[in-house]
Amino acid sequence: MANLNRYKFSFGKKTLTLTTEYDNLFMEEIERLAQEKYQALKEQMPKADDETLAILLAINTLSVQLKREVERAQEDQEAAK
Repeated sequence: MANLNRYKFSFGKKTLTLTTEYDNLFMEEIERLAQEKYQALKEQMPKADDETLAILLAINTLSVQLKREVERAQEDQEAAK
């Protein structure tokens, strides 16, 4: 079984504790990136509540991930030819 790490941070007005396989250094970078993206959305939508911003952040993140997965699949398909 993998060693799990508990990482605590604040996001918006909530304090969260994540259980993850990643070390604190990695999670600190994730936290920094999440805060950066959250603040950018908050500046674009100052009247949006924290929950809406978090949902938009999640959707944006998933769209980036899906785009990368599609690009990777296309690259793999090209390499297989």
